[in-house]
Amino acid sequence: MFCKSYRPDTEVSIINYIAQYPSSAFLYCGVVMVATLMAYRASLTPNTRAGKTSLLFLVLILTLFSSLRGSSVGTDTAQYLSNIFYVQNMGSIRRLLEPGFDILVLFISFFIKDPQFVLVVIALIINGLIVKRLWMLRSQISFSYAIFIYTTTYYIMTFSGLRQWLAVSIIFFGSKYLFSLNYFKYVVTVIIASLFHNTSIFALILPILDMLSSKLKYRRQKLMFILLFFLGPLLVGGIVILDSRTNLLSQYGGYFLQLRHFVGELSGGLMIWIKIIIGIFVWMSIQKSSLPNSDFRARVFNIYFLGLVVSFPGYYIANLARIGWYFNIFETIMFGLLAKDRSARARVLIIVITTLYILLFILEMVGSGRGHMPYIPFWK
Repeated sequence: MFCKSYRPDTEVSIINYIAQYPSSAFLYCGVVMVATLMAYRASLTPNTRAGKTSLLFLVLILTLFSSLRGSSVGTDTAQYLSNIFYVQNMGSIRRLLEPGFDILVLFISFFIKDPQFVLVVIALIINGLIVKRLWMLRSQISFSYAIFIYTTTYYIMTFSGLRQWLAVSIIFFGSKYLFSLNYFKYVVTVIIASLFHNTSIFALILPILDMLSSKLKYRRQKLMFILLFFLGPLLVGGIVILDSRTNLLSQYGGYFLQLRHFVGELSGGLMIWIKIIIGIFVWMSIQKSSLPNSDFRARVFNIYFLGLVVSFPGYYIANLARIGWYFNIFETIMFGLLAKDRSARARVLIIVITTLYILLFILEMVGSGRGHMPYIPFWK
């Protein structure tokens, strides 16, 4: 059965969660340090038993720490546990247009019918796919630094919004098809992800962005671009029909309408401005980078910067930033590429990025921005 833990009530409007729950802060910091250390050890000896063991331990610790959390850890964990319990007992699919999550729950329940075990499998899928994708790029990026960025920023986010993070991890792993120009397989990957969360359809923009990033210099890209040109009207018509049936785009209409209030609040959201400035410096750095494969760097950077642009309004409009998750996650690759660069410019930038992300990580704990403080395991 699902957990019975709870978040202690407080009447204080502003609370320092690190001061109130130092043991929880210690646990989160420990996960980041151990995960980064395991990633570094795995990258040193990638083809040895020790390296594979370190990689396995990395995925294991990320999976267990996430999935053994109580119902109060995460903004919607209690609701997900309740939904899982409902699907397991009713044996039916609740979301006909997004059946992926319920189908996964029913499949897992065929082996072990327990909501907490479902969280274990989901955490394994999310973290396994993300870590595996980064591991596949270890020859081009600093794997340990990419894991550091992931654990200080996105890992805590995976405690909430499980359906969307399943979709994000599937698309992120499927980016191997995007960068190998196998756009058809990538589109199939997005379709699979849309079974979990229909906003993943926004990731269909990436093949077009990728073709433009490479300036259509590959024959396969030129053929695909011509195909899209002729099939474009059919694609637009299909999206319109899909929206009429799923309310895919209309459900976000209210967010975009709020943009009229956007200009008056540009003084807020300091952190996104800082991240955009970092993005500009990253662009300047990769222009003079000594790393090989500049084409790959440019393609990754464009996705990374797209994430910043899409997420920008989300710092002022509730929930809109979640659409950017499909692109933001690529900053783990972008910063991993940058950490691989040995130039003085890149080294300075990495120091700045590391300092900023540690600060972000601490601030998230201070205010429990993701509903993750205090950390209470499910058995308490």
